[in-house]
Amino acid sequence: MCTASWIEDAERLTLFFNRDERRDRADGLPPQVSERSGVRFIAPRDPSAGGTWIFANEAGCTAALLNHYPEFPTASDGDPETWTSRGNLVVDLADCRETEQAESILRERLFSSRFKPFHLLWFAPGNACVMWTWDGNALTAPTHATPPVTTSAWNATAVRRERYRLFAERIGDWGTAAPEDLEACHLATSPLGASFGVLMDRDDARTVSLCRVDIDPSRVRMLYRPRLADGRFGTSRTAEVPRTRTPAPPQAQPGRISSCR
Repeated sequence: MCTASWIEDAERLTLFFNRDERRDRADGLPPQVSERSGVRFIAPRDPSAGGTWIFANEAGCTAALLNHYPEFPTASDGDPETWTSRGNLVVDLADCRETEQAESILRERLFSSRFKPFHLLWFAPGNACVMWTWDGNALTAPTHATPPVTTSAWNATAVRRERYRLFAERIGDWGTAAPEDLEACHLATSPLGASFGVLMDRDDARTVSLCRVDIDPSRVRMLYRPRLADGRFGTSRTAEVPRTRTPAPPQAQPGRISSCR
């Protein structure tokens, strides 16, 4: 479950993310600034497992995880105690400064622990968004991702179709979309019923929060809006860090061979 949409260029990113969760799961903790291997990052937290579903770091990199429900699962649920929280995997990437580094860590962790299926969106400065998909057994190569991306544990095909329609109804041209257009989409309900909306409510699950990430050349900022039990949104919480630049790679010296990948 969850929905992500974004607008980006070489220097800026605005990302919206609806987190949909079971009603019996503990409320998420608002975003705070943490540090991993000397890199500061902003992330809300899952108090139960300790991980997160989204982060943005001072290097301008962002990751967001959506649960994946493959039509033909390749791995059974098995004993719940044998699974590692997908949110902990997201935290493992929080100090990454480039896509190659993130993919290397991702592959290493996936084949040393057991994770349920997911889609992982990755944003790095100067690069278009890419997505990896893990089906419980294999990880795809990173593919170019276009907004919106949404998943649902219930009636997945019909729900995705309706959510895409809700976005298309409000955004005709993603090239001219503004942040307020995206926010309107993430608050959209559906005439088909509460289970179909981007802002979702079911008997067993609901949209529990809305995150907005803004990255520009000078700062990295996350705004978090928790959703209350009555369906309204609570007080917004904001955290930010200054944007830092990754040092440029050393120039090749005459008479030496410089490798690249």
